[in-house]
Amino acid sequence: MKDPVSRRALLKGCAAFSLGSALAPLHPLFSMPRTPEKDAAGTPTLYLCCHGLFAFVLREDHILLLTPRIDEHKYLAGTWRSEKDMKKGGAYSLLGSSKAGYSNPRPVIGKDNLHLSGIKNIDLASSFCQIKLPFPEQFISLRHVQASFTGKSFTTANAPSASSFPLLQVLKYEMPDPQNCRFEGLDEPWKPDPHASTQQLHIFAEPPDLVPGDHASRAFDALVQIFPGVDLTLKPSRGLAPCPHKEPGSPRAIDLEQELSLSERDNSCSSLVKKGDKPHKDRGPQPGNCFSVIVDCC
Repeated sequence: MKDPVSRRALLKGCAAFSLGSALAPLHPLFSMPRTPEKDAAGTPTLYLCCHGLFAFVLREDHILLLTPRIDEHKYLAGTWRSEKDMKKGGAYSLLGSSKAGYSNPRPVIGKDNLHLSGIKNIDLASSFCQIKLPFPEQFISLRHVQASFTGKSFTTANAPSASSFPLLQVLKYEMPDPQNCRFEGLDEPWKPDPHASTQQLHIFAEPPDLVPGDHASRAFDALVQIFPGVDLTLKPSRGLAPCPHKEPGSPRAIDLEQELSLSERDNSCSSLVKKGDKPHKDRGPQPGNCFSVIVDCC
């Protein structure tokens, strides 16, 4: 005859059963692969990240992106660390980033930007290439750096009281059909991953290496010359840009590494943001600090 089960053994068995039953429904959650992050509305989202020296020319129904020819600069577009060269005199365009037959209204531009209005003339031949973009759902300015500007055009700009300006502009698009979205003009069109809910397309117009301290002011002069009659100058500065850190309004889908400039992403700044340390305690290298301007034009 078997020994009767003691009350203590019975309670231990019940406790083990209860704990196992409680955890059983959670097992599939921990074993399931992580699904891609989705936009709040559930629509696949594209973040177009524009790094460096650009003029965002706001036209009637689109943005024309211009950048001058600078010997120290690289001009790239594509997926992070897999970008392709853009060609001198090339024409590029983002297509299929919104519903067919629908266009977003002109985006709201933050007052922390150099926003020039009433511009009548553009010297398109002075631009390295031309990039046509539809109006985005949202225009987000990131990586603010201390800078000082002078000139008659600065006093009439939207940001005469600002003391820091963005190095990175992010244009957010909601893609109803990612398979129809593409960036044309490269040797092979860039297309988004149809299985990803959020992704980034990067466009660079900046130096891939460290540069002299006067690079930013020289490059900015060349940008302004695309717009005859504009009087706007960037004061030279030898200050080092801080490594990226999360700013208010920064999209969760863009990690700090993807905010780096070309000259930063293979050095101490890159290592720092990957480790998750506090970037504001460190200083980056001597990057180009290439700023952008927003232009209302014909």
